[in-house]
Amino acid sequence: MYLSQRLSLATAVAVVLGTALPVYSLNAQDTGTPDEEGQNLAQTKRFLSPLQFERIATFPVYLNLDSDSDLKTETAAEIIDVSKDGKTLIYSDSPGGKVGFIDIRDPDNPQPAGTLGMGGEPTSVAVVGRYALVAVNTSHSYANPSGHLSVVDMWNRVEVTTLDLGGQPDSVAVSPDGRYAAVAIENERDEDLDDGALPQAPGGFLQIVDLTGRPTNWRVRTVNLNGLADIAPYDPEPEYVDINERNIAAVTLQENNHLVYVDLTSIDDSDQILNHYSAGAVDLDAIDTVEDDVIRLTGSLSQVKREPDAVSWISRNLVAIANEGDYEGGSRGFSIFHRQSGLKFDSGNSYEHIAVRYGHYPESRSENKGSEPEGVEYGRYGSRDFLFVGSERGNFVAVYRIDGASDPQFVQLLPVTNGPEGLKAIPERNLFVVASEVEDAGEGLRSTVTLFRLQAGQASYPTLVSEGEPPIAWGALSALA
Repeated sequence: MYLSQRLSLATAVAVVLGTALPVYSLNAQDTGTPDEEGQNLAQTKRFLSPLQFERIATFPVYLNLDSDSDLKTETAAEIIDVSKDGKTLIYSDSPGGKVGFIDIRDPDNPQPAGTLGMGGEPTSVAVVGRYALVAVNTSHSYANPSGHLSVVDMWNRVEVTTLDLGGQPDSVAVSPDGRYAAVAIENERDEDLDDGALPQAPGGFLQIVDLTGRPTNWRVRTVNLNGLADIAPYDPEPEYVDINERNIAAVTLQENNHLVYVDLTSIDDSDQILNHYSAGAVDLDAIDTVEDDVIRLTGSLSQVKREPDAVSWISRNLVAIANEGDYEGGSRGFSIFHRQSGLKFDSGNSYEHIAVRYGHYPESRSENKGSEPEGVEYGRYGSRDFLFVGSERGNFVAVYRIDGASDPQFVQLLPVTNGPEGLKAIPERNLFVVASEVEDAGEGLRSTVTLFRLQAGQASYPTLVSEGEPPIAWGALSALA
């Protein structure tokens, strides 16, 4: 297997003489539940695609350490992007205070290509032309957040200039036409202060960077996000941002459980915000809600706030969100929203059931947020549209075929190392890349970047897959060595 998981004997499957013996099973039952807007929490269908993503390489990030560094030095890949020619990956390394480069001219054999210090904690990265825009957190306290945008010349591996952002940045995105960048300034809360309760000043906001002329001439504009959300309206905490072809930024306010759409072309404060609405809540049945070393899909949760982390445009008017949760929610799946009319699809418990079905469910997180979907990415490969949803705790990425918003079809599960954080589709080269951030050198667990290629035929991943609904729960394979 590609990953380390906390596994339980109570949920293990023994493979003896070729026979799988499930220790624990459940009877099938109906789990469809309408949410508060009357949308069906549909079970996503399995789609037998003639093309699937095959793992071709895994790059341990510590290979990018300097030759004189201790190989146990903490280093990690979190958010990841690719150069314009598709041959160099760049990733943010928060514990190392730098960005790293990986040569993927031969994606089957990725090579270390060095690092560059950022003078702070890099939290996100996005590429525009020859430049990489790196969001850098330089805060010394929660009450006085600070940060800047570092502009890195990817050809020469040097920092060209920095732009003050006036707060703690968490996500950066570049418009498809290369005219704008948007930076989510979270100004995150102190979870040790009043048990992390909101509001906590200062609130966050969105920064727009006009990418006109040379980087030294770029200018920053601020979008005020106060007074929009029902939850802590004057402490907005923007988490993630993505931009569509019409230069509209979709922004998630995770702790506020809100979605905001911003017109990046407008310089008038009165019409920058096009619309906004709550991300809503979901009723969940047939899930595990007790941490007892046994996966029991008999629990339920009522009106769980989605609290989205990542957001990705999947068409001109539709966005997909990963409902990770961070404050009071986390609905264990993903949703699709129309920019104007709101919710169109919610995965309900089906994402959680995929984790169980493939033996990737993190039972030790059952009383929290389960498989904890954090990342979401869209890519069009030829005429095929794929949606990727990463499970931070289950250590996998679920791949879906999408055709509009109504019926995402599950294609396959991609196993990765612990803590998938950054997802990057590279359709021009038929590649998909995952940055996994968990790093514990003392335990032999290293952060990695995993590369997959879209190709004909079924992907080779030796495993058992539980049939039926709800699935038979299991957590380990033995006797395969």
